[in-house]
Amino acid sequence: KTLHQAQYDEDIAYESTSVLKPEQALDLILSDKLKLRGTSLLSISDLNIDQFMGIMSVAAFQHESKKKKELGFSWEYPRSLAMIFEKPSLRTRVTFDLGMRQMGGLTTILGPAEIGLGSRETVPDVTRNLERWVDAVMARVFEHKVLVEMQNAGTIPIINALSDLEHPCQALADFYTMIRLKGKLD
Repeated sequence: KTLHQAQYDEDIAYESTSVLKPEQALDLILSDKLKLRGTSLLSISDLNIDQFMGIMSVAAFQHESKKKKELGFSWEYPRSLAMIFEKPSLRTRVTFDLGMRQMGGLTTILGPAEIGLGSRETVPDVTRNLERWVDAVMARVFEHKVLVEMQNAGTIPIINALSDLEHPCQALADFYTMIRLKGKLD
């Protein structure tokens, strides 16, 4: 599908490439119409156009809620995110941590000293242990193959927060900024 043909459900169609109304964005989260629940994001190409535009709509909903000093989306029970950092980060660490907290979630920050990813503990062992305790893993790694190994080792969603191959979360943030400033993507 092209951006202009995007439609994920007979009930809700995207007008050109603009985001959905707030109540539609909230419905996307709660109903999982995007079928993102339980899936990994290693590459921006992992998303189909419906998922991409849905994420943009949810981002707009959260952004507008924050501007109005209103509570945006919040989970019914706290979700947890393990945040693995092989390399330091300011923006990624703060934005993921605050984003999870604003939605009622919890984070655990793990640096090289805590886990020794691939040296003290194998990547599959780290993944299998974490999936017992948390709902998802976000990892900022030197090599993309570590993310692939994590995804293959377990069933927990893995989010690429930067690798040597790609930075899909930054790409999503950049696209959202363009939509916010232009109103749509062409």
